[in-house]
Amino acid sequence: MQLVARFVLSLSLVAGSLMTAGHANAGSTTGLVITGGDNQAVSTGNAFPIPLSVRLTDSSGDAIENETIEFAVQFNGGAGAELAPTSVQTDAGGNARTTAIAGAVAGSYSVRASIGGGQKRRSEALGGIPPVDFSLTNLGGTPAAATALPALSTTALILLALLLGFVGWRARGMLRQHH
Repeated sequence: MQLVARFVLSLSLVAGSLMTAGHANAGSTTGLVITGGDNQAVSTGNAFPIPLSVRLTDSSGDAIENETIEFAVQFNGGAGAELAPTSVQTDAGGNARTTAIAGAVAGSYSVRASIGGGQKRRSEALGGIPPVDFSLTNLGGTPAAATALPALSTTALILLALLLGFVGWRARGMLRQHH
């Protein structure tokens, strides 16, 4: 029983370490954390229902106010979105958000939130806060990897017209024979 308890405790410690070390979204108290709008899908041309939002905190977990957060689409094969606004000041709670409208091309892509370029020194002072990425998907519309059907050459069109004409001529001839 003691061996099982140690194994479960070790396993939970390892899992907890992997969750917090692997990704900025995983609940670390310092940095930029996604608080809403991740992993959404919507039809092309429509607004995503949940705004993309982040929270910026210092090493004590306290909100950082008046920092510029920039949101930028990381296009993938033409799939993307329009964002408004693209640059936002954090509020008293350290929160910043933007809205996204799916573009005309279907596919998955990400939107990156990062501390604004003018705030680079502040980011370094906070320990080099890494950006976070939202996963979004546009449904329907034109697939990003769509390929056009091959065009028929003039020769192929002429042959097709002759073939259809012949089939029509034969069909008329067969009808006349039965009447």
